[in-house]
Amino acid sequence: MRRPPHHRPTLKTVNLMIRTTPRLKFAVELIARRQCKTYAQVVETAIEHLISDPRAQLEMSPREGEPPVNVLNVVWDADDAQRFVNLAEQFPRLLSAEERLMWEEINSHPKRYFHEKIGSDGYPFSAYVMADKVRANWAALNDLAAKQLQERVDAAGA
Repeated sequence: MRRPPHHRPTLKTVNLMIRTTPRLKFAVELIARRQCKTYAQVVETAIEHLISDPRAQLEMSPREGEPPVNVLNVVWDADDAQRFVNLAEQFPRLLSAEERLMWEEINSHPKRYFHEKIGSDGYPFSAYVMADKVRANWAALNDLAAKQLQERVDAAGA
């Protein structure tokens, strides 16, 4: 049976590669042995505890004292484009350099990416990014941002 076109596949897991010291790797191994867990389960549990800890604030969070789990709850979506839009609208200071370039591109073409709500007086009173338009242009936006970022790096090195 075919899935409806609006259905987004959910990711079960993704790979996370980290570099660490042999000492820390051994510590994770000891914890895994003691708790009868895998390395991955120990690291995943540690990350979950870190983002749930209200004392672990995102340094660049625009909201004072915002714990990472709150940011995650607001921003997370399995769809890359929707997640990007959520992050850009709610926490623009957390955008990477490449994502900032993509956001600039989106904002420079409001008719293409934004939908305006028109008030009863005939004037726009709000606008929001149409994530479906971002999704439709996702590859092009990524390519453009990567190209512009590389151009900036090349110009800085010259």
